[in-house]
Amino acid sequence: MQCDNLKISDNFFEKYPDRVPILLQISDRSRMQFQDGTKIKKYLISKSDHFYHFLQIIRETLHVQQHESLYLFINNSGMIKAESQVDEIYNKFKSSDGFMRVQLTEYPSFGQA
Repeated sequence: MQCDNLKISDNFFEKYPDRVPILLQISDRSRMQFQDGTKIKKYLISKSDHFYHFLQIIRETLHVQQHESLYLFINNSGMIKAESQVDEIYNKFKSSDGFMRVQLTEYPSFGQA
């Protein structure tokens, strides 16, 4: 699979040199899923974007309500700050196959259950 992802990411960079490939996985504990029933999607995000823009795309795609907070984690460890620039985080944490793996989880906020 890693070899396939390497070919895919190389193809992305050739066609879209100003973007980075992100492999987004929704946490197993999450009730969310994409419309096709999966919990993993590939995204191409502009290097100059900040993660708050990516979070907005995810919110719209998954129809996340305002009272739910979304959190992005990199390499199953550190949380990504929304104001972080995509290129900076990508260069620090990209995988050997060229993708940056990000895990998404949600949490109810403002007293909602």
